[in-house]
Amino acid sequence: MAGDYLGSVQGFVNWMLDQGLAIATVNHKLKTAKVYAGLAAKAGIIDPSDYTLIRTVASFAPKEFNRVDEKRGKVRTSTKKQHSTVLHACTGARPQDAT
Repeated sequence: MAGDYLGSVQGFVNWMLDQGLAIATVNHKLKTAKVYAGLAAKAGIIDPSDYTLIRTVASFAPKEFNRVDEKRGKVRTSTKKQHSTVLHACTGARPQDAT
């Protein structure tokens, strides 16, 4: 049974990427899964060796975000924020608000 949890967590990460979740969201959910796995190991629900394997599932470094996004076709899952918002450094105004 050792390694079953590792495959589940890695599969969860792959599924989230396939669903088009933002890389930062994937990282956040992975961290949450690792925390719960640690709690489960402390409670004796999963074997400590499984927890050690789960901890090896790597999150994405910020410099990898663009590389990963370029490889997949679907990036955004909702229409809430289709495009990035650019702020001016001095005023904080968006370019369309500036005159």
